[in-house]
Amino acid sequence: MKSKLIELVDLVFSPAGILVTQMGMEYRFEQHRYALNVCAWLTADVGNPIAPPVALLEGETGIGKSLAYTLPLIMHLSLTGKRALISTYTVNLIHQLTHDLNFIKTIMQQLSLPMISVSQRLGVTQYASPSIIDQLASELSNEVISTQLTDWAEKIRTSYGLHIYTSWWHENINLDFDGLGSVNFSLSDTSVEDDFHWYCHDCEQSQIAQLVLTSHAVTVLVSKGMSLLKAELKPFDYLIADEADQLGAVAESLSEHRMQPTRMIASLNQSNDEVKFPKKALKKATDALNEFQSFLDELGQTSFANKDHVIVDSMVSETKDLLAKKSKLLVATLNPILVKVKESQKAVVMAEKLETFCVSLVQMATHSENAPQKCIAWSKIHRRASLAASNPFAGLSISRWINGISELQQPVRMLLTSGTLSISKKLGIERYNSLRIQLGIAQDQIGLHDRHSPNNYGSIKFVLADETTPNPFVGRDRERGTSDDASYNDGWLNYVVDMLVYSMKSGRTLCLCPSYKEVAELADRVTGAADIGFHLPGRSLVDLMNQLQRGDIKAIVSPSAWEGVSIRYADGSQLLECIMATRLPTAVPDGAVEAIFIAAYAERGYSPESAKAALHSKNRDIALRRFKQGLIGRGVRAIDDSIIALVADPRVGLNARYKLDGVIPERFFNDYSNADTFCSSTCETNITNHNQRNQEVLLWF
Repeated sequence: MKSKLIELVDLVFSPAGILVTQMGMEYRFEQHRYALNVCAWLTADVGNPIAPPVALLEGETGIGKSLAYTLPLIMHLSLTGKRALISTYTVNLIHQLTHDLNFIKTIMQQLSLPMISVSQRLGVTQYASPSIIDQLASELSNEVISTQLTDWAEKIRTSYGLHIYTSWWHENINLDFDGLGSVNFSLSDTSVEDDFHWYCHDCEQSQIAQLVLTSHAVTVLVSKGMSLLKAELKPFDYLIADEADQLGAVAESLSEHRMQPTRMIASLNQSNDEVKFPKKALKKATDALNEFQSFLDELGQTSFANKDHVIVDSMVSETKDLLAKKSKLLVATLNPILVKVKESQKAVVMAEKLETFCVSLVQMATHSENAPQKCIAWSKIHRRASLAASNPFAGLSISRWINGISELQQPVRMLLTSGTLSISKKLGIERYNSLRIQLGIAQDQIGLHDRHSPNNYGSIKFVLADETTPNPFVGRDRERGTSDDASYNDGWLNYVVDMLVYSMKSGRTLCLCPSYKEVAELADRVTGAADIGFHLPGRSLVDLMNQLQRGDIKAIVSPSAWEGVSIRYADGSQLLECIMATRLPTAVPDGAVEAIFIAAYAERGYSPESAKAALHSKNRDIALRRFKQGLIGRGVRAIDDSIIALVADPRVGLNARYKLDGVIPERFFNDYSNADTFCSSTCETNITNHNQRNQEVLLWF
């Protein structure tokens, strides 16, 4: 017998359902199946209180995933009166979900179901500051732009909506003049008190709303015991984490701190105008911070030799005890300042910064099994030391949501979903082992797992690097890719430029690089590049996107468009015709982070070799996920999209080190298996079939 919820879902998502017959949408079989899986997860504990609480649903772009989990959830909350949290990695997705609420409300009315209350809970820096906007408007000579900014500021003050967020500026006010695109309109300690109205409004509403939309950062911090959602007032029953493959990375980033005491002095002085610190307390804090910085610098000059970091737990007992003592004294000195900052509504950013610094100091002075590993990092160039802490096991805190955070916030049922929930080629539950282990989820806690892929969604022609293409780096093994003194290979950079020129002849191009440094290297090698927008530091990606829409440029070369952006025409139609990835976006090694990672593993009984292997696997998986999101996800955004995907990295390919099994969606794998090969020389550049290299040669250069 069908449950009430399943009947409602069928009324909406079936071939003859509301979406098709009344909303004019196409029927999507995988969307319907996904929604039914959500129903199964929501109701699994009905009559079976010990049903496994976790569901893993992998849903690729094109199935309509967000509506397929949001609508069944809202229906269920309306029927039961229960409470839920939806957590995302990108704020853009939260805004998309918010934008869809009016559409969902219409469907709820047709089903004769009362709409539930929904609120957002985002960080303070996501909100736009009217006073800062007004200040900029008053300084501009362009009256049209000044008026537009003034109108926006007034709209923020008088009404609630997506326009209260800083991101709305980039999406809706398409002004193109030097520097404006990178102006920061976010709330800060220099904003006036009235500017915080909507931020405070959302904080209050999130305490009582049936459904709260929030970020992974808030979800992680709540799992660690922070009362950001006031769940003790009204506990949550369900948690849906979209972009769930990023939860562990967010948890680790929140555990990472690298701070110099003297920089905290500058922050305190900057906030003094708003907070009005007592002069004696501020002077005492400043002196204590300077003294602590001097202690760390002296330690660096005498103890580090040729190292750029040292693990605190590896220090001799006397030095470690002295560091702990000085850390405790500094915390005691800073506490009165911290209390004063927390009392000021205008110093939210400073309060968070100072509290994080104090937490780092406490961690320096204490040791516990779950605390981050600590080290002191040393800059040989600036001759300054800083505090560094990181916890590679921070993601385990997510499991507290399903095991119970406190007596008041009891265990919830959790749904983890993403288009890249796994990049493994394994089948069944083993496909998700990496994710569940990272988040501390036992296999017997998973009651449902499934994959959802559209059968026909977009088309891709692949062009890969020729096997004779130089390695991206010199001083580095072609396959292993490891060396401390590696630098860019000039031959490879020239090859990338040739591929970029070829791509632009094929159509409008987004060229993805792993770093600003690589963008600069390519910019130096391209002559007559007026039709290429190089996204360098200080230049707005939004401005470049606007130029591409207008046809002012033919290509964007950027390190920050791998994920979280949709580059299309204003009406939503396809703009990009080619997506090019220069190489796999692996992160630059960080000596201090690697040392902390190894120390944390050693503390749990693992060898340094095992720790390095785990770190390599983690960084590889992060790079492959990002690669998939960039190469596939930026190009295929609608069912009729057709793109050329080019890869300039010779380490990627069917016969190369990174074969991309599990990365390329199954519906595109046959195209990938028959990829063309891009060949380049000083005389000619040509395209050949990857499997039949001599079959066809297209001379174009």
